[in-house]
Amino acid sequence: MVNNPGHQAFGDFAPAAADFTDRVLFGEVWERPQLNSRDRSLITITNLVSQYRINELGFHIKKGIENGLSKEEIIEVITHLAFYAGWPAAMSALNIAKNVFKDLDI
Repeated sequence: MVNNPGHQAFGDFAPAAADFTDRVLFGEVWERPQLNSRDRSLITITNLVSQYRINELGFHIKKGIENGLSKEEIIEVITHLAFYAGWPAAMSALNIAKNVFKDLDI
């Protein structure tokens, strides 16, 4: 589990929290068969934008790309959320997405 997100982010500082993140959240929860990873990423990105959770958003935009979301789909969902989650939240999310896409060269 050392290469999993929780351990990479804070495993040396908070090993129990890293273990819960990797084993329970990204293991048990994300692997439930009722939703596929692509849909879970879309839901998570939507929720993070709506709650203005900018610290986690970049990671989940990248994960969304890895799970099959397109750049255009992510931009569209953020644009749509501007009218439901608020303009400032969406504009901040678009800036984060722009940086993620630049880092991924897409």
